[in-house]
Amino acid sequence: MAHTCPAGYMPLGDAFTQALSVLEGSDAILRQINEATTDEARSEYFAKYDILERRVERRMRDALADGCLHAFIRTSDNQIERLVDREEWRQEAFGIPGLDNVAHPVTNPGVDTDGQPVLVRVDSFQEWLTGQRHQINPFRSGAPGKPSSIRVVELEHQRRLAAGEAIESVVKEAAHLKDWLDRNYPDAPKTTKKTIENRIREAHRTRSLTPTLTDP
Repeated sequence: MAHTCPAGYMPLGDAFTQALSVLEGSDAILRQINEATTDEARSEYFAKYDILERRVERRMRDALADGCLHAFIRTSDNQIERLVDREEWRQEAFGIPGLDNVAHPVTNPGVDTDGQPVLVRVDSFQEWLTGQRHQINPFRSGAPGKPSSIRVVELEHQRRLAAGEAIESVVKEAAHLKDWLDRNYPDAPKTTKKTIENRIREAHRTRSLTPTLTDP
């Protein structure tokens, strides 16, 4: 059944699609899926796309549950009513990730609206989306020049040092961090193992006495 959307509001599913594009650059992955020449490559891109969807779903569900984003429905008398129950948004979808317009207890958990599509205010959603975009872009420091992924790498290196996971050899630790960056942030600005090695060398040398992994 088709539903018209009141002025100033947009369906929750459309908001999710927009957030996926803005926050994760999903359009590029979709192009790669369409242009893939083998089933193996297509499956790999679908797996990456699934990860992007999960990240955005988690952010939007938390925002709805925490009250950072408000959900609305249109009532039978054509009024807009805000949904005051929120915690039901917290649970992630089973199977295919995402947020749809109408809640389903398994495939699209959320507040039961008796089949009415969920809406969000366009202005509030855009404000939230802008804030999220600035918050989750870890590759722009705010300084002039090109975005860089080296700060993200340094933070992961610090976490590994604190957890005792770092490899003793700085060369092999840099190689591990390069693989970690490429695997977890495929669209990040590129950096080399040598650059990573140079940036982490001092911290690696002066690390605490927390035991670290020996070279494999």
